[in-house]
Amino acid sequence: MMKRFGDLKPLIGSTLSVLPVSFLKISPIWGSYLSFFTPTQIILPVAGSMASRKMLIGTWIARTAWYSIMHSASLAYALCYHIPTTTAALFMATPITFMSRMATFATFCAAGIVFGCAVGTTQALLYMSLWIAPALLAAYGTRTTLGRSYIATFLAHACGSAIWAWAFPLAPAAWVALIPVALAERLCYTTGIAILLRVVQLPIRIPAHSSSPVSA
Repeated sequence: MMKRFGDLKPLIGSTLSVLPVSFLKISPIWGSYLSFFTPTQIILPVAGSMASRKMLIGTWIARTAWYSIMHSASLAYALCYHIPTTTAALFMATPITFMSRMATFATFCAAGIVFGCAVGTTQALLYMSLWIAPALLAAYGTRTTLGRSYIATFLAHACGSAIWAWAFPLAPAAWVALIPVALAERLCYTTGIAILLRVVQLPIRIPAHSSSPVSA
């Protein structure tokens, strides 16, 4: 019986990863009139906790193609547009090992370096302080649902901010002004991911000894 429930995991994760929810707009992304935060920022990391990494890469390619066609965007822009949420999903899909912990920490550092080079001022680097706690928590290797959700959403935020800083330059003061907005937004996403994880995993009844990277 447990095995039967456990077999639903990849099916549910794969279904979540391809849900067409990007048309539901939560809030605009500062600096653009066309880009918005959507439920994808919550749903895709949850899908990552259950779907395979191959499925997530396939979803990234499919979303990239769809976005490029629907918005007449260049392939490079479409690829970059979906990197943040895909990175968060891959984090959730990857078992916790020493190498994966260091890779996640390195990703935070790389995003910080790219962001710092793009913005280039000490004032704006205050924005990067948002990533210190999740980076350290990732290096530690927390296994709690809330902790993993917290890391995933800030990992997406770090990657997205690094890309955005290069693609749509903002004044350093604008990044500083965004700190409380980003913090509130990411904490809401953290809560949303953690709650949705609990909801979708409730009927699956995963055994305590499961190899899932997310545990209670």
